Parts: sequence; C-alpha cells; structure tokens
Amino acid sequence: MGSVQNTVQVTCAMTEYLIGRGYKNIGFVSLPIHDNDRAAERRAGFLAAHQRRGLISAPELLLESPPGLRSGGRALATLIERVPAVDAIFLSGDVLATGALLEANRRGLDVPNRIAIVGSDDNELQEAVSPPLTTLRFPRYQIGHQAAEMLMKQLRNPSYDIRKLDLGYELIERASA
Repeated sequence: MGSVQNTVQVTCAMTEYLIGRGYKNIGFVSLPIHDNDRAAERRAGFLAAHQRRGLISAPELLLESPPGLRSGGRALATLIERVPAVDAIFLSGDVLATGALLEANRRGLDVPNRIAIVGSDDNELQEAVSPPLTTLRFPRYQIGHQAAEMLMKQLRNPSYDIRKLDLGYELIERASA
C-alpha cells in the first residue's frame, strides 16, 4: 500500500469523469488554498485533468469557499452568476456539495440535466439527498487504523521511517452527475 492518497490524482479522476460525461463548463470549489496543501492539490488535480484533455478551465470557474452547507449554496450561486453556462460543479467536500445541491433544488435547477454537482468524501447523507450525490469515497477506517499503527511503531522505535500509504478511493456514481 503506497500514500494516504494522492489528492491530485483523485481530483483529476473525478474531473475526467465529468469531462467524459460531456460537461464542458465545469466549476471547481475548494476551501481556501492559502496554507492548505490539500486544497491546493485538489485544485491542481482539477486543472491537470483539463490539461490532459487539451481543455482550458476558465479562471472564473475556480472558487475558494469557507466550509459549510450555506457556503456550498453561495458557491453555486456565485458560479452561475459568473458563468451562466456552467454545467457542472465539483465541490471538494460533500458538505459544500450538499449545500450546492440544496441551493440548486431551491432554485428549481434540474440536477444533473441543467447542472451536475459532485463532491468528495461520501457519507450516509449523500445517499439520502435528492438526487443522491456522486462523490469520491475514501477508506476512512483503514486510514485511521494504518495511521495509528504507524504512530505506534514510531513511538516504539524513533528511527522507524513513517512512509506514505495509498489506500485508494472509489468513485461513487449516483444521480447528481
């Protein structure tokens, strides 16, 4: 098993999924990237997917947002205002994505026919919203277990080299994209 997850590759995979489904104007919403390596890596993965496909992502489709359901709703509203032709939004966390989905429902926007919404993390709520959210699932239990095991090894042996583990991910296709 290789790093806790190559964030760039995972985000790239979800973006390529959207591109492969025919979406052209894809927005990307992350937490603020200043002092947040994971958020910066997620943005890099989004941009890398466009570059791999020979596409350009318009800067106005990139947005940083504080966490939370309301923030996800505001992010959707902002992207639609900036680029009315936006046809998909990848929000880097499921709380943000659920907020965007709820806002789309409030506005009467047909998800996924008018706008697709996808997230990252997956939990029980994403199955229950309408439409159910397409997202990325990570093996949380295994990540915690491996991290604790590695920490214990290092406590017992300070020269133990903590390595990175890649425990994989799963793209969960549901009805929102």
